Amino acid sequence: MVAGPIDETVTMLRQLHAADVPIYAITNFAGDTFRQAQKMFDFLNLFRDTVVSGDEKMLKPEKRIYDLLADRNGLEHGKMVFIDDAPKNVDGAIAAGLHGIHFTGPGPLRTALVGLGFDVLAA
Repeated sequence: MVAGPIDETVTMLRQLHAADVPIYAITNFAGDTFRQAQKMFDFLNLFRDTVVSGDEKMLKPEKRIYDLLADRNGLEHGKMVFIDDAPKNVDGAIAAGLHGIHFTGPGPLRTALVGLGFDVLAA
């Protein structure tokens, strides 16, 4: 089903949310599985919007899933940062015009995000 959270990553999510950084999600979950996960992990409710592939009938790394998130929320692809642990999904986001970060762990993620100007995460 769902692996447990990575605490340091959840802390970063909460820091970004508290600083009013707009945070969105795209997940390849089935709709019912994602809604169960939201009940189990409250931090999944911090996103302003979540595109759930099972509800939308599309998957990462299809370009149209990134387009859907952008269109639905009035976002510009070039100003979006996409983070994922699957390189093919990151590559798909980059091909769609987003900035992509391959998640390999909380430390490298924090470094990458601070490097992009998310100073709220600076230690």
